[in-house]
Order: sequence, then C-alpha cells, then structure tokens
Amino acid sequence: MAALREIDGGTVLAGGQALPVTIRFDRRARRLILRLTEDGVRVTCPGRHHQRAALEMVEARRGWIEARLAERPVPVPFAIGACLPLFGRDRVIRAAASTRSAARLEGDAIMTGGGDAAAVARRVEALIRTEAKRALQAESDRLAAKLGLPPCPVSVRRMRSRWGSCSSAPALSYDWRLAFAPPEVLAYVAAHEVAHRRHMDHSARFWRLVAELMPGWKPADGWLRANGRTLYAYGTS
Repeated sequence: MAALREIDGGTVLAGGQALPVTIRFDRRARRLILRLTEDGVRVTCPGRHHQRAALEMVEARRGWIEARLAERPVPVPFAIGACLPLFGRDRVIRAAASTRSAARLEGDAIMTGGGDAAAVARRVEALIRTEAKRALQAESDRLAAKLGLPPCPVSVRRMRSRWGSCSSAPALSYDWRLAFAPPEVLAYVAAHEVAHRRHMDHSARFWRLVAELMPGWKPADGWLRANGRTLYAYGTS
C-alpha cells in the first residue's frame, strides 16, 4: 500500500476561526513550508519525522496566519446585482424572467433564474465554470498546436494552491476562477501549463518555451503573484 502523502493535523484557532491543518509529506521538500490555503492551513515537510515540527510551526506562526487572513479580500457572492469582471469585461448578475432559467451571458449581463440565493449562486457558478473550461481549452489547444502537440483534455476545478497543473497523461487542470483574471493572465497560465507538456520542471529550457509561447509573459506573472488572492473572493459568501 502506498504511503499517505497527506494527513489531518487537527485545527488551529486564528482570527476567530478554527482552521483545518493539513500536513503534506514531500521528499523533495528541503524545509518546512507553511501556506494558508483557501480552506485552511497546510504545512509541507520532507517526511513523517517532521510531523511534530510541522505542528509546532503552525502554533508559532499563528500571528502570521492571522495577518494573512486579515489581508483576504471582501467576498463577492454570486447574487443578483453583483458585478463580476468576467474575461476582462464587467458583467452584472440580473434576474431572468423565469426562475427556471439556466444562467447565460447576455451582453453586459449574466441572466439567471433561481428561486433563492443558493440556486442563483449555483447556476452562475455552473455557467462560469463552463465558460472558463471553454476559454482554457481553446487557449491550451492553440498553444499546443504551436508546439506541434495534439490537443489534450482540459478540466477546471477549485484548486488549493496552484492556478494550473499538467499531468503526464497528459491532461491539464486549471482553477475556474481564472475567468475573473485579465485575459492575458489566463493566457499566461495556459502557456505555463502547455510548456509543461514538454518540460515537467521549471528549468531554463522550460522558461524559454514559456517565452516562445507568450513573449512578454512577466507582467502577467507579476499580476498573478500580486493579485491572485483577490480571485478567491468570487463566489464566496
């Protein structure tokens, strides 16, 4: 049986919240790495013998965790009247004539049915996930063709700490909330993951390929590093 790569580390009280703690084991890690994820705290460490040290780090850095929580953006729920920056264009969520209507794009509006707030949120999220998958599939296919590679499956989901990933299958996964980023940022993440189809590392060869796929990629990378956390606000209550 394969060894577990993650275990439950209990919870830590920070900012008035009991945050779940996850301990991840990665033999490639050279030190303990603490991250605040969307749904809790994660510590990556080289092996199980670092488990106690990982928990001690969480306690010792409770102040850091609380500071990062305070920096999180104000939530923007998918509710009637909310304005969303979708693919570089502001769109307002508006009520459709029928409560049974699925969400759809209509000019500068997202028209949706839904008998209550929860139903509206579900329908809007379903629409945005569909549109994000369509945009990311198209961009990934276009970039793959530039490298002479065939298309590969693309999926969108809620990712924990990365905006995209590439498996050896190959298959590409992206965080659906890239739909709220500027279009050039979405394109950069696609270029990053498609480049991994050639180089499954972050070597100099990899970055040269990224530059070949998207010349002038650095501003988009800088935007994501500086503002990426703001994308997590969309769809939360």
